[in-house]
Amino acid sequence: MLLGFAAVAAAAPLLAWGLYAVWGLTTRTVDRALTGLVLRRHQVGPRRSDVPMAVLASPWHLVAATLATMLSLLLPLAVAAVVAVVMSGLLTTSELAPGVGIAHPVAVGTGSLVGGWLGWWGLGSTSLRRGSRTLVRGIVPPGVATMVLVTLCLVGGGALVYWSLLDGDVVSWWPLPGGTTPLDYLPFGVR
Repeated sequence: MLLGFAAVAAAAPLLAWGLYAVWGLTTRTVDRALTGLVLRRHQVGPRRSDVPMAVLASPWHLVAATLATMLSLLLPLAVAAVVAVVMSGLLTTSELAPGVGIAHPVAVGTGSLVGGWLGWWGLGSTSLRRGSRTLVRGIVPPGVATMVLVTLCLVGGGALVYWSLLDGDVVSWWPLPGGTTPLDYLPFGVR
């Protein structure tokens, strides 16, 4: 999945990070709800009111998961930006690929690869991993279906990387309006 994420980020970074945030919100909500249910059953035993109580607590789980997701995205996004700048500078100054800017698919993809890895293994990622495992196990049955999904992620990610590198110099900043980049929204004309 990380390769697929980095490949989508090399083509459309805002879309990739938006999907990453939605996935994080969903998995953290599932993790909080499931952990709350398990702890409740451990403390007082199984009851008929377990499911209604979980449903009543779900808005709180969503709010807490939203806050956790927003905070857990700060470091991976910052590291991804720094790695993109460093990769751009390294490729340009070493003359391996002169003219590679910060918004080049190689720089953005590499930064997103490192940022995604940090988001998966870094601070606040335990609930992301537990919730992801719960969701994937619930959606994809074990065995052949799992192997097909993993193969599709790897092949699709490789194809997107190849397409991004062939397409060349620019990434798509969709859903921003055409001709604008995130740098246009920084205060004081910083670029």
